[in-house]
Amino acid sequence: MKLGVILILSALTAALAVEVLATNLATALYAYLFVAESVAPDKEARLFSAEHYKAVYRLYRSPGEQGRRAKLWLYAVSLFVVVTVHFGAKDLYVLYELSSPLCWGSALIGYGSAAEHLTYLSSLASLRALQVCLEDTWVAIIGLVSNIAGLVVISLANTMALMFTGKGNSFKSNA
Repeated sequence: MKLGVILILSALTAALAVEVLATNLATALYAYLFVAESVAPDKEARLFSAEHYKAVYRLYRSPGEQGRRAKLWLYAVSLFVVVTVHFGAKDLYVLYELSSPLCWGSALIGYGSAAEHLTYLSSLASLRALQVCLEDTWVAIIGLVSNIAGLVVISLANTMALMFTGKGNSFKSNA
């Protein structure tokens, strides 16, 4: 009974993935063939130049309002740490889910990965909702706290429900 439900859900997930891929390809093809370019390319514009590097340097070194530079450095370091942790933890999640006490099979690992990817969609929705009523600084802090809470719950998870709670708890971590 349980295996049958898992097989049906797997088939539905695969069918949905094919539909999403087909829709994305059709959209890209439509945009390529029928949508005209609205911005004329500047022949003299270069992608990377010394001016770009100087502008970034001035951004971090120029004097501004009180604490602006410190906040900028804090956000840059926070982004670096969060991205490093997420890229490093992706493979560790699978190893943790395979081992005791969870001992998940391939189907549950797939559902866990899907739940993790759903956090990207929910973070986009919550980002838009939070930007309406909060400053960007508070949105970033809420995202960091959500990320920390999700990682702590995942690190302490010893049941399937707790593991999915941790993945769901990180729903604003990508905002």
